[in-house]
Amino acid sequence: MVIPLPIENSEEPEINLQSLGQNDNIKILSDFFKGHLEKIWLDKESKKTCAATFKVSSEIHKLFKDIVEDATQFFKCTCDMAQQLYDTSPNTASKGILMVLLFSVAGEPSSFLGLLKMDPGRKDAITLGEDKDGNVLLDLAVRTIKQALPDPRGEKILKWAVIPHPSRRAFELKVKDEQGGSDRAKYFMKFLGCDERPSAIEQSQVMVDVLHDFAKENLTKGLDYKIPVNSIVERIAESDTEITLDTVVKSVQQSGAFDRFDKDKLERKFKEADAKDICIPPEKLRDIKIQYKLTSGITIKGPRSAMESYLKIEKKDNGKIVIQIESTSDYEKKYV
Repeated sequence: MVIPLPIENSEEPEINLQSLGQNDNIKILSDFFKGHLEKIWLDKESKKTCAATFKVSSEIHKLFKDIVEDATQFFKCTCDMAQQLYDTSPNTASKGILMVLLFSVAGEPSSFLGLLKMDPGRKDAITLGEDKDGNVLLDLAVRTIKQALPDPRGEKILKWAVIPHPSRRAFELKVKDEQGGSDRAKYFMKFLGCDERPSAIEQSQVMVDVLHDFAKENLTKGLDYKIPVNSIVERIAESDTEITLDTVVKSVQQSGAFDRFDKDKLERKFKEADAKDICIPPEKLRDIKIQYKLTSGITIKGPRSAMESYLKIEKKDNGKIVIQIESTSDYEKKYV
């Protein structure tokens, strides 16, 4: 494994080529990178972590493809990546190290590229003292490491990307920016040349909303449109592969809920909702919950299918609503 270490400073990024195979501490270094990569691999979607797709103009995507086509270009391409990050970063960006890792995973047909921006920092370690001959003394000492890298056992890498996305192959990369807040730091996304994709929860909500609208317009007036939609969503969630528009269309067609099903009309609705490229892991759809937060301070939350089936909202003439939940009489009440 070859690891270029482009270091950001006030002038030009400094490049260091290091091979783990030539290092006496190969196991320690391997465990260090493996620990971080395992956390990255399993990291769930959140406000800080997202799936993304490359823009046509992305230099990082071009360099990644160059590496895949010719592994001997790895060092040159990663140096270009370091320069790209340096050129894109604003003056306010923290100094750090960009580690570029080309790695493989058992059972996966292709290699992955990891881009990890680490911020070295001061760290104090409590140790036992030693005398001048190296003998351990029974007293405590503090050793300061001025440029310590984050420990994978308890510390996070603030910015990283993995190409391609390790679990959602419809997307080209997985990105995290711990410093970016709800609006991921623009310069890191600009450096990658990518666009964030909606989360599985966001896509699921749009999908269900489109199906509700379609059912309202195409079912006989007076029928409860939520019943067939709930059944269709349950069918969709049984998919063995990622849910796409084709999956949805086939599930609606096979449900038999609509006498005159218009495939083109449904596809247009998804296109109008900017959801024609949906890609949802089925397990995410199965796990989704619906939550209502009322101004009274009451929160109602439960599994999507149960909430769609048993919760009813009635609008009153005075502008208020009445929420009804159908249940058996053997319910449980407790203080939490």
